[in-house]
Amino acid sequence: MKLIVVRHGRTENNEHEIINGQFDDLLSESGRQEIPILLKKLQSYQFDAVYSSPLKRALETVSPIAEDHNIDVNIDERIIEVNMGSFTGKPFESTTTVIGKTSSEWLNTYTYDLKPYGGESAEEVSQRISSFIKDVKGSKFNSVLIVTHGGIVRWFYYLCKGEKIGRSPNLGVHTFEI
Repeated sequence: MKLIVVRHGRTENNEHEIINGQFDDLLSESGRQEIPILLKKLQSYQFDAVYSSPLKRALETVSPIAEDHNIDVNIDERIIEVNMGSFTGKPFESTTTVIGKTSSEWLNTYTYDLKPYGGESAEEVSQRISSFIKDVKGSKFNSVLIVTHGGIVRWFYYLCKGEKIGRSPNLGVHTFEI
């Protein structure tokens, strides 16, 4: 089975290097203007199902794809962005004074624990993404499109390929064979 995983378009917080986490914001003007580029990239892909995070930025990204491919969108809470707790809405570097690393650096450890800060642990994120992958893998589909978030794209690489990656670009298209 092929998974085509797309990170949502840019938001104002992305452009200003602010931690979004599960903050439910919309795409920025430039993020909306880039959607046609994504649609062109995805024209050559075939998929049997489409899944999206429930956050507005993901839904705003997936809607034109679903329309373009004439396919319904399944919303799944398990592919929502990592809960960053009290770091949500703060600059990327703000975690350095508390955790000793920027948010991008500690996300790359795959061992973080944000529970003391009102967020979630890497183990919790791993469990929900693994559960999602298991369910999709057990489906009748051959190819699935998933629109999600940067923190979750990292987990797809880690769980599907055993790779640790850095930040994923907005509207990046990543493929996995599972």
